[in-house]
Amino acid sequence: MTEDTLFPVVSDLALAIQGASAYPENHPRVQELLVRLHRRVQSEAERLRGLNIGFFRDHVVVDECPFMEPNPTLARLIERMREKGIEKILISEGITFGELKRFVYFLGSGTGSPSEQFWESIAYGRIEGADSAGAAALGLSPASRSSGIMAGATVALRTSSHRWSPNGRVPGSRKAAISSLPS
Repeated sequence: MTEDTLFPVVSDLALAIQGASAYPENHPRVQELLVRLHRRVQSEAERLRGLNIGFFRDHVVVDECPFMEPNPTLARLIERMREKGIEKILISEGITFGELKRFVYFLGSGTGSPSEQFWESIAYGRIEGADSAGAAALGLSPASRSSGIMAGATVALRTSSHRWSPNGRVPGSRKAAISSLPS
């Protein structure tokens, strides 16, 4: 897995959400972004047997690939995820265009409670313990925690990626757990 194939996925997600928040559902630009996003998400989810996207402070981690360079598109995506209380998104193989489109509009509209949504191929929530797992367990001082957080974030994504359970907990993980979002 490389930055060359994963960055376009997260970038297209950010652009599709921005488009969905600004334009009506049938606008050609939004449709173009959604089609491209769906194609990329399907391809990467199939290749990786599921796609894991994590949001940690001002960074994004896709599977084991952190994106740490300042980027205005990713900064807006991170802020939107923070507003929704989402720290991790898991996308399963076989996601349909309709479900991905509905998810993008849910994130773009800013309305609706996360607990009211039902998704077949998407799970999302918070990651508990990523800060302590990544920084404190490594014995990092507060000044050096930024890079340590990314190490912990990568571990948290890898550890929990294939052990998601319906109640939002990751069984058997002491380093990090995903919790359901509050109502």
